Parts: sequence; C-alpha cells; structure tokens
Amino acid sequence: CVFKTETAVSAFQQYQGLSDRKKIAPGQGMLFLFKDAADRVFVMRRMHFPLDIIFIRNHRVINLYHNLPPEGKKPTISYHSGGSADAVLEIPAGQAYACRLGVGSEISW
Repeated sequence: CVFKTETAVSAFQQYQGLSDRKKIAPGQGMLFLFKDAADRVFVMRRMHFPLDIIFIRNHRVINLYHNLPPEGKKPTISYHSGGSADAVLEIPAGQAYACRLGVGSEISW
C-alpha cells in the first residue's frame, strides 16, 4: 500500500497531528518523524474520525492499534508504542488491516 502523507516534524505539528480535521481520505495519512527513538504515547484528542496508529522503529512496525475511536478535548485513553519508536504513522481506520500490516512489517518513506 502507498499513502500520501503529511509529515509532522516540529513539536507543534506533532502535538496537533490530525486533530480538528473533519475527515481524512483513503490513502492519506500523517507521518510523525522523531529525532530519536523513545517510548511514544499518542491520544485521539479532538479527533472527528477513527484512525489506525502504527509505531515504527528503523522502518519496522513495533506496535499498532486498529480503529481507534475519536475523543474530545480531554482524552482518557492513551496508546503506547510498547518500545522505542522513531516514527509513527496515522492512517484511516481499517487501512492497516487492508494493507496487511503487522509487527515486523517494513514501512518505507
């Protein structure tokens, strides 16, 4: 599968992510690139659509979550990388399954 992604590199871009957007098209996403590998925690703050979140280290999937429900301004659920991640990919819900992504899958950009 190929996704057209926006890249989140700055702290502001990474905090904002896809929050406050009304929709995301199939085949689109956001790629978060970090300067180091560390434990990462993501939330579905101010989201309006479900997502799949994929945690990556050295271009390999280390953990992923499917069909995460949107949350409001004060999210109560946190999604952890489960290890050191240097990138995170957010894509429309169901796309990770459709692309047969799992732990160990290679992701390139």
